Amino acid sequence: MSKTGKGESDRKFIFCFPPEKTPCREFPFYAVSVYLYGMKFRTEIRIAPLSVRIGYENRLLALGSCFAEHISGRLSGARFRITSNPSGILFNPLSLAATLESYAAQQEVVPEELGCRNGLWFHYGFHGAFSDGSQKMALSKMNLARRAGASALREADRVILTFGTAWVYELRSTGEIVANCHRQPAALFRRRRLTVEEIVARYDDLQAGPLAGKQVILTVSPVRHLGDGLPDNFLSKATLRLAIDEIYRRHADSAYFPAYEILTDDLRDYRFMPTIWYTPRNRHSNTSGNSSPQRPSPRRPSENSRK
Repeated sequence: MSKTGKGESDRKFIFCFPPEKTPCREFPFYAVSVYLYGMKFRTEIRIAPLSVRIGYENRLLALGSCFAEHISGRLSGARFRITSNPSGILFNPLSLAATLESYAAQQEVVPEELGCRNGLWFHYGFHGAFSDGSQKMALSKMNLARRAGASALREADRVILTFGTAWVYELRSTGEIVANCHRQPAALFRRRRLTVEEIVARYDDLQAGPLAGKQVILTVSPVRHLGDGLPDNFLSKATLRLAIDEIYRRHADSAYFPAYEILTDDLRDYRFMPTIWYTPRNRHSNTSGNSSPQRPSPRRPSENSRK
């Protein structure tokens, strides 16, 4: 360790660990800049080439959690032709499947499907951003989204699906699994965890229907659903991971990209380096974490909730 600089505030502490002297990130602690050399704070994941590849000649549709939104934004910024979540963020696999089926059938939303509470019209299959004080405006926005989704699905030859949680909320009155509870009273819903078998069975149907002829990349969102509690969050992620493993083993035109493993294991030292990979509350990956899964072996990060 050595010190440099003329004044106390200008001093820099240099840590060297030979023989490897690869510089890492500069960490500000109080008024001192610390440089670390040769220390590894990651367990790097070696990603095998996927059977599903993406190029500029492809049309992409991305559906799923907020993590899918971030990855789509990065791909769009790189000038890929991609459409992301026309109906808004979707957290559970069955709501995602229902959305794909509505796009394929080109179903129009009708007034009978809407609910109203506190003067706001909403749909259990859409994100809250599509709700409106006017029933007519709500229907218009939702049907525009459906048509955009139908067009994107029809044109896409690559589909990226990101599963967020295996916990779902069913309406007690109908048994329907909702994509968004829209802050309705908890007594209206029954909470349960999807099984691996029902997720796989639904996606077998999708592969023979709306996803036929398309190549699919499956991921699990690394965002932790702390509202479920950590034990239930881990059960949820394990269920999703097992379901995806079975899906891509059954269908040769599907592949799994380990975004979940990269963010939660490879980049696991977020307590020591909170500003690099995670937001201050350590729930969501920040812009650095969101961009890192794009690179097979990132050295420097380049660059976010459940509603």
